[in-house]
Amino acid sequence: GMMSAPEREIYLEKSIPNAARIPWLNAVFPNACFIGIVRNGYVVAEGIRRKAGRPLAQGARQWAVSNRIMLHDLESADRSHLINYEDFTRSPASTTRELLRFLDIPADQNVMQDGEWTIHGVQSSIKNMNPASLARLSTEDKQIIETEAGEMLEQLGYGSGD
Repeated sequence: GMMSAPEREIYLEKSIPNAARIPWLNAVFPNACFIGIVRNGYVVAEGIRRKAGRPLAQGARQWAVSNRIMLHDLESADRSHLINYEDFTRSPASTTRELLRFLDIPADQNVMQDGEWTIHGVQSSIKNMNPASLARLSTEDKQIIETEAGEMLEQLGYGSGD
C-alpha cells in the first residue's frame, strides 16, 4: 500500500506547462499553493524573438495569452499568490519572506544573504536583466508589442517598456 506522507512534506513543481493545469492541480491536490510570476511583456517578447527566432508579434501574443490564462486560473485556485520578476530582482529578500508567509513556512534568516545565491556552485547576485533587453527594442518594436499585448501590459502595470 501507499505510505502516508509526513505532515509537513513540501513538493515543489515548476514546469511551465503546469501553468495550464492549475484548475486540475487545484482539484487533485487539495493543499496545493500556486505562485504565479509575471515579467515585463516587452522583455519577454524580445527574449522570444532573440532566443527562439520568432516574430516579435508572436512573442507578445504568447505572453498576453499565457498571462490571461494563468491570471484567470489563479483566481479560481484555493491558494494563489502573484509576484513579479521586477519586485523580486529589486528586493529578493523581502519577496522571499512574502512567499514564505504565503506558504506558511517559518522565515529562516539564512535562506538568502543580501541577494546572493549559490547556484551550481557559482555565487551570483540577483539582478534585473530587463534594461539590456529593453535596449534591444526600437520604437517600432515597442509599437508592435503594444498592438498585440497592450491590454495585458496595462493590466499588469507595464507602461511603455519600463
